[in-house]
Amino acid sequence: MTTETTLSRHGGRVRILALATLFTSALLVPAGQAVSEVGSQAMAGQPAAAVAVTVGDKSLLSCRHGRDCRHARHHGGHKRSCNCPAGPRGPQGPRGEKGEKGEKGEKGDRGPAGSSSGSAASIDSAFHKNYKYVVTAPGDGSTLVRDPRTTPRWHDLSDVAGYPGEVVAVSAAVMSMGGDLHVTVRNQTGEIAQTSCKINPVPGQYAANPAWPDNCAPFENLTPPK
Repeated sequence: MTTETTLSRHGGRVRILALATLFTSALLVPAGQAVSEVGSQAMAGQPAAAVAVTVGDKSLLSCRHGRDCRHARHHGGHKRSCNCPAGPRGPQGPRGEKGEKGEKGEKGDRGPAGSSSGSAASIDSAFHKNYKYVVTAPGDGSTLVRDPRTTPRWHDLSDVAGYPGEVVAVSAAVMSMGGDLHVTVRNQTGEIAQTSCKINPVPGQYAANPAWPDNCAPFENLTPPK
């Protein structure tokens, strides 16, 4: 059994080394108590425990091979041989500065076209004498005309020859001469077509003018070239 104690005159450094056949965990005790305890254990023939002594602001911890933990950490290869307890966790460091703004991402793909459905996706009107004719594309692909002189008043033009289908926009105009209602439509694909409907005399009341929509001419394609 070997017990070694080194003390400086002015208390600048204290080193205590206790070697025994059996080592125990390090004990944190006051410097004076540590010296007395190691000495008493050695005299009693008992295995000396590894101790830690704090002098001023320095802490020296004994290890298995007679070197303190600071020496073991300085020599990376001896780190595993140190039997000292881990120190307390330090305070959290300050928050780092905000990083630079990243580059702008690429433009995304264009989304699909929205629905044109609604109670009146498109509507227009025109007057002939004292009567107002209303034309609408309600959003279901059809085109309706309202003639206030007939029963029923609403008439569907979807069955007229040449109708483009899936109509989303309409316009109406009445010829001042002759009394024809011109209905122009545009569908979802951009196709434009027009028909003219004879409204004088009242459709269906005279043989000279059949009832709606047979009083309308076939739709003529007016789509502009691409």
